[in-house]
Amino acid sequence: MWQRIIIITVFCLLSGTLTLKAQETPVAELITTDKSVCESGSIEIKIRFYGTGPFNAEILYTDESNELIERGWISISGIYEQDLVDGVYTLSRSFNRISHSNKVNTRIVAARNSNYPSPAFSTNVSGTAVLTLDETPVPNAGSDQTTCGFSTTLAAIPSPISNAYSWSVPAGLNFSDQNDPNAIITAAITGSFNLQFIQTNGACENHDDVTINFNGSPSGTISTTSEICREGMAEIHIALEGFGPWNV
Repeated sequence: MWQRIIIITVFCLLSGTLTLKAQETPVAELITTDKSVCESGSIEIKIRFYGTGPFNAEILYTDESNELIERGWISISGIYEQDLVDGVYTLSRSFNRISHSNKVNTRIVAARNSNYPSPAFSTNVSGTAVLTLDETPVPNAGSDQTTCGFSTTLAAIPSPISNAYSWSVPAGLNFSDQNDPNAIITAAITGSFNLQFIQTNGACENHDDVTINFNGSPSGTISTTSEICREGMAEIHIALEGFGPWNV
């Protein structure tokens, strides 16, 4: 009799361990990863829904201090399977760096599918993303120049927010350093050259233009075919090259 009781007890313990509940699949998952966007740019927020529609979700946007930003609580609703691509719903959201923050924390706080009919919501959701809003640089390529000769020094002023800048290199010019705002450039021929000083800051890029005119070095030759004895008039030919006015 004691033996039967022991066997029944062990069976109950074993059967209890076999009925542990597996973790449920989340109703919604934010699959957007951390990314950068230029200020006032648009960011795609991607959400994977599980189960059958209709789907709803509540999305929270907070700043670096975890404070709710302007329009920081967004509800999306009435989403069905035909609105998904491979189970993923994409929504576009624009942020303004000045009125929001340079970093926006994004997460889903609740969602529902057909298993959670209105007004019920499930908090079985996952995924977070940090969205960085980069500031647009405002570089200054310097003033247009007209120079005598075939060489000059550029005078660009980059925006202090980043150290990532360079010059465009048009054909016919050589640069002492393409990444130097004050690079020395040399032309092979006379002419006008348009340059761009380009600066990037994260996801933002901006440029400023400058025009450099190379007039070359003036030169002249003198010749004559006149012959005179002691005194008289002679015809002298002077050939000048380059851009005037000249003084001879």
